[in-house]
Amino acid sequence: MEILDIRSRGLASFDACSGDWSSPFSGLPGFSAEAHRRRLRGLVSKALESAESVALAAQDGGGVIGFAACEPNAWESAFFGRRMFGLTAFRAGSPDAARTLLRELLSRASWDTVTAKADPLDLGALHALEQAGFRLMDTNLMCAFQTSPQCLEIQAKEGLDVSPARTEDLEAVKAITRNSFKGYRSRFTDDSRLPAAARSSFYEVWAENSMNGFANLVLVARFDGRPAGYITAIRNAEAESLVGCAVGQVGLAGVDPAFQGRGLYETLQRHALKWACEQGMQFVLYVTHLGNRAVQRRLCTLGYFPLASRHSLHLHRENLP
Repeated sequence: MEILDIRSRGLASFDACSGDWSSPFSGLPGFSAEAHRRRLRGLVSKALESAESVALAAQDGGGVIGFAACEPNAWESAFFGRRMFGLTAFRAGSPDAARTLLRELLSRASWDTVTAKADPLDLGALHALEQAGFRLMDTNLMCAFQTSPQCLEIQAKEGLDVSPARTEDLEAVKAITRNSFKGYRSRFTDDSRLPAAARSSFYEVWAENSMNGFANLVLVARFDGRPAGYITAIRNAEAESLVGCAVGQVGLAGVDPAFQGRGLYETLQRHALKWACEQGMQFVLYVTHLGNRAVQRRLCTLGYFPLASRHSLHLHRENLP
């Protein structure tokens, strides 16, 4: 088996890697496997613009039997104070190719932590990641909602106003996040190898970034003028490029504990879905953790359907086998 450096040889090896690449969007009507392949090729090409990225192909008997690429994540590196890398692409036709690709990839990149997302049905990739030292941190469930004119119908509640966030709402939104996500578990909050201060503030920073322009929409719910909850949403350009229609995604949502139990989360979701419908989006995505059954029940009530799941795995240099 020969390992080829894509940076010096070009992307012909990626093109020669046969078979379909796994995508969480493959269950959406109109999904194009060829479009997914082209987009992944573009991501690898863009990743190689960074001198720190590494992309390798495994060749055996003249044919390409595997491909792997990783790149630095600038935002995560700055936030956690570590060289954080992400596995951009990983596919191998045999266990030996998978192990060899990962070993070579990890030895050639300068990283402190590498994160990976894996399809639970791709046992070959999962076992190779485990053998390389990756540890399972959590599992995400992606759900989808198909919009319809009924999305525009929302029943009013006395004393409740849901409207776009204002600049002066920032501190209230951060406080709601801090209180509603207290004790919440995810791949970043549960990874003890990451700095404690960064782990505890992760969702609060996400909310602040959403208020500062990361999200296309931030709605705040007010009971008698007092901020009680919020929800964010974005346009999902990746999904749009793969299914040929407008796609949105609900991001972070929080309800102040003092206002929980009043159906406010469902109301916020309905307002976000109404916005998506008004924007001409045909589908809305939402990602939650597999263990968050309370949210999953609400999503089923609203009409979301399961689309895909992904394991999140982390590898820290100090944990290398």
